[in-house]
Amino acid sequence: IARQKRAVFADFPQFTAKVNTFVENIENSRQNRLKLQNIIDIAKRKRELSPKHVSSFNLFLERVGKVYKYADEITPKIALEYMEHFYNKGKSKNYNNIKSCLNTVFRCVLIEANLQQSPFANIINKRVDNVNTHRNLTDEEIDAIIDGLDAK
Repeated sequence: IARQKRAVFADFPQFTAKVNTFVENIENSRQNRLKLQNIIDIAKRKRELSPKHVSSFNLFLERVGKVYKYADEITPKIALEYMEHFYNKGKSKNYNNIKSCLNTVFRCVLIEANLQQSPFANIINKRVDNVNTHRNLTDEEIDAIIDGLDAK
């Protein structure tokens, strides 16, 4: 044990240099954080986004960008509070679509934002009320569609 202590003290200048380098790396990584305003540009380069994706994110940025500046500041709790505050009273379909758009945009920038997963990933979709417009087609309906296509 005494030999190990002497070795640590003998290497102390090298140890402090490593610690200083580590601290500098942490400070540099904080400076290189992804700003919320840059997310949509990076996401567009990686994937073709619909106008709904862009408008949903721009609205999110307008509402949340006053308080939060960086992508890694948006936690799942903040994402859920945002969805509940702005989209809870509307239709479930709209809530689900907006959540999906924001989730897609954040998934495009996981690496740049230093995130493990999108903050919108674990938000559960709301149950859609009007089930008649959101259901699988019956065999008869599929046959009618095919017959309509054959007639053209």
